[in-house]
Amino acid sequence: MKNSMLITPLEFDRAQLYCIKYLEDGNTVANTLIIKIDFRSGNFYSLTSKDAHVDKINDFSSGDLLPQHQMKSTKVQKKTYDIREKANSEKELTQYLNLKLTNNKKLTCIFEDVVRTKSDFTTSLSAENAIFFNSEAYYILNANSIDLDKIRKLINQSDAQWYYLNIITSCEVNDFQNDLNQRIINDIVENTQIIVIGAYDMEGYVIWERNPSAKTIID
Repeated sequence: MKNSMLITPLEFDRAQLYCIKYLEDGNTVANTLIIKIDFRSGNFYSLTSKDAHVDKINDFSSGDLLPQHQMKSTKVQKKTYDIREKANSEKELTQYLNLKLTNNKKLTCIFEDVVRTKSDFTTSLSAENAIFFNSEAYYILNANSIDLDKIRKLINQSDAQWYYLNIITSCEVNDFQNDLNQRIINDIVENTQIIVIGAYDMEGYVIWERNPSAKTIID
């Protein structure tokens, strides 16, 4: 897959404010990040496709960051409608996560699903890669189970359109192969190296990356 990622440094204070406010809409992992992570121990970046309008890169809540697709005619029940597929940077996020996980096989990626609950997986959804905290659903991916199609699938499955979160942690995956509890979530968060959240009306992402050797938790 040809590298199409554009990673751009962001204004720290604006990005931190956006990140904290965004995480307030998440589940337990997101809320624990707010409490535990000292964001000053890392830096913020945007992740988009290379054709992004970089002059809008610090306007995290607005769209039109990417060139929009052409209108297409689509037939639905014998009626023709003109629709425009939403521009996004999903391919670039797939490349980014694949790069991080293959470069360090001790890392684990965790996706937060704010839409589905544990009961959904007993009825119509496969529980592959899924793990639960009470009723909350999360997905786990590490270097032993990684491929581009699986990354893409988990991005799509955890993308609520209005909310997206995944983290990359150095917490050992074997430590939480059963259902999660708060102690394990604390360990996951305290060892978080990367946070990825949705931005730009889901046309791109804001990333926080821990500085090497920096402390990530707030005492």
